[in-house]
Amino acid sequence: MLTRSYENKASNPGQLCDELIAAGATHVCGASYNCMDVHTDVFIRDVTPQAELDAIDATVASHVSPSLNEIKVLKIYVMRAAVQAYLFTRYDQGCQASLNGYFIEAVLNDWTNRIALIKSVLDWINSVLSSYYTHKENINAASDIAGVKAETWDFYGFTASDPAVSLQTVKEMTN
Repeated sequence: MLTRSYENKASNPGQLCDELIAAGATHVCGASYNCMDVHTDVFIRDVTPQAELDAIDATVASHVSPSLNEIKVLKIYVMRAAVQAYLFTRYDQGCQASLNGYFIEAVLNDWTNRIALIKSVLDWINSVLSSYYTHKENINAASDIAGVKAETWDFYGFTASDPAVSLQTVKEMTN
């Protein structure tokens, strides 16, 4: 078996793998098929005709120079994963759902202190998401690859303003 390694810059690595197999590769593997692979190994039978080798090379070449739009999509994908990872380390989905339930209970019972406490968390989450959407708009507005690459974020900068409210504190507060 011959092995060829390619840098995979496709916005959809799974598509590249499927196209490589269709072009004649006997097996394709990457570090993570469903994620944004940066490296794809292509295993080729050593008796593979040159035409098939050329087809495999051409398939990879079509993915080596991604378009500006593909780079934008990838950058936003990475940023979305970063904001979710950050928010979920502070208030995971279960915690957010519980806060929403406690908020409804507080509104129904007119518990103003609990409402204010939960609102501080919701306002904080909204400030993090506002930053995400501002960065997303900047990425989408970029007119070239350098502009996309220049857009950076640091969601951990919001840690200092996190109200750090626990579910237990919210549950125990009736007013």
